[in-house]
Amino acid sequence: ELTLEKPLRVSGKVSLKRGVSDSGVLIGFFNSKDSMAVTQSQAAALPESFLGISTDGPSREGIVFAPVYRLKGDFRGSAKEPWPRIEPDGQPHDWSLEYSPEGAAGRGRITVTLDKQTISLDLTEGHRKSGSRFDRFGLITTWIDGNSQTIHFDDLTYTFRQR
Repeated sequence: ELTLEKPLRVSGKVSLKRGVSDSGVLIGFFNSKDSMAVTQSQAAALPESFLGISTDGPSREGIVFAPVYRLKGDFRGSAKEPWPRIEPDGQPHDWSLEYSPEGAAGRGRITVTLDKQTISLDLTEGHRKSGSRFDRFGLITTWIDGNSQTIHFDDLTYTFRQR
């Protein structure tokens, strides 16, 4: 199990070949029970107990590559503009995600980099202490979605144990 009390990291290459408006892919750390629970609710797109990147975005903005989270207790956050954008042109991009529990004055900070563009998302006070646990890393679908993407990840390195 991984927690929000120690750093989390992932990096690699990404290539978007097809991106349709109102589509989304999530990559990051999640809990195999909480995140994959079935729900009929339309209240939240992000599954519970997820910390990572969303390749979603409003139709008018194109496909964004931005940090997001949803923790136990329905604590959520998503980065505000300016978002890094990824075009569906099949070109490879370097990317990384780093979570630092010491960031944002100890509240926790998620930092995402796509090529040389970086964006950070600070956890809200109390969210780090939610008790969320992650036992998986990878791709997971949103709870609400309308379309699909063709996206490739390669050369992945990620936290699988915290000391």
